[in-house]
Amino acid sequence: MSEQTFTDHNDLQRQVAELLGRCIIRLQRFELSLKYLLTTADIEVEASSSGTMRQRHRLQGDQDTLGRLIGKLLGSFILPDKPGFREIPDGGAAGHIRARWYVVATPQDHQRLSEDLADLLSLRNYLVHHFLADKDLREIDDCKNALSELTAAEAKIVAQSSYIAELIGDHDRCRAAMQEQLSQAPLRAMIAGGPIVWEYADIVADLREAERKLSRDGWTRLRDAVAFIAQMKPEQTPENYRCRSWPQVLDESRQFEVKKSKEGGIFFRSGI
Repeated sequence: MSEQTFTDHNDLQRQVAELLGRCIIRLQRFELSLKYLLTTADIEVEASSSGTMRQRHRLQGDQDTLGRLIGKLLGSFILPDKPGFREIPDGGAAGHIRARWYVVATPQDHQRLSEDLADLLSLRNYLVHHFLADKDLREIDDCKNALSELTAAEAKIVAQSSYIAELIGDHDRCRAAMQEQLSQAPLRAMIAGGPIVWEYADIVADLREAERKLSRDGWTRLRDAVAFIAQMKPEQTPENYRCRSWPQVLDESRQFEVKKSKEGGIFFRSGI
């Protein structure tokens, strides 16, 4: 073997090693993408009576192999028909929302994707467990064949990874929209559906903040406090807490002492 041939052979071996490593890393990223997609695609949101939201992921995939992840993807997320949902048991004073994201494909597309992912799984197993055993990289021709196979393998991995990346992008936008809705006080109160824990309610905290800023001789005029809160937090209204008016908030919350002036003005101060 001439010096030039030896150098070319070493370069081929280096290219094979780099391309094989790149394929393995892409497969690992693909696996992590499936885990993220599946664990965030089916959640339950529970609202306590104070309006606090807690989320629970119904699908787990941290310990799953790629084969199991693909099975869950095709059985729970990408479906040939709309899924059914079971009823969530009544949680008592707390409310529940179940949010599930999924993609409905035609039966033909679902079957084609199933075959493509099965092919990808076989490719992964071959690259990890058998590729180097099948190739004698001491031979130049085997190195060239290895490069050709790995180039085709990388193209398959990239194609499936790009498809999953698009799904994740759409999925994340849907989740962000839901999170924005769940952050609204009226929806939190509706989900909770139980007694409001006034001691920890935002509207009580806002009234106390107004009291700190506007109190005169230990009392705060409610009209001034409402104007202050409207400027600071315009979305805060009594309706968020199932009240018709601000005086009703003072009365229902039992967190303040209240007095009326001869002119009919309402004043309050913290009673707790």
